[in-house]
Amino acid sequence: MKQITFTLLLAFLFVNSTKAQELRLYGSVQIFGGISEAFVGPGIGFENDISRHFTLNADVNAGFNSKSTAIEFKPAVQYYFNSAKRGFYIGPSLKYVSFKGKKGHDELDGNIYSAGLNLGIKTEFKNKFTFLLNTSPHFPIEDKYTNSGNISVQLGLGIKL
Repeated sequence: MKQITFTLLLAFLFVNSTKAQELRLYGSVQIFGGISEAFVGPGIGFENDISRHFTLNADVNAGFNSKSTAIEFKPAVQYYFNSAKRGFYIGPSLKYVSFKGKKGHDELDGNIYSAGLNLGIKTEFKNKFTFLLNTSPHFPIEDKYTNSGNISVQLGLGIKL
């Protein structure tokens, strides 16, 4: 699992070392199978062009509920069906989640490593701003607590740089 953490860290550093095409702010909901409450909170994302239809994306989302907190890091490669990089997109992604809190009487303090998809739609307005709806179902690579899938739903506003 150290290799996955290292890979995620390298992807995050790569995205942050290049000029971002787009910077986004999110409202997000994270749901983990086996943990009964949703995690709701803010997020930030970067998206960079890598070819005519593909982009490299990295999101960091914080989530909170009445008993727990979760931080999600999610790099992804996205394929846009439209070369203007608007409209529908899909792509593979990895997800690392660190969480702390309680479930019933049990203390939760752990990490979830998962792989899945980014699915969404993005629109542009005034040639500078974007709005997107993204969902990302994932399945665990390593998860000692929930051992089931997880999903994030994000609503975001972006600005093209």
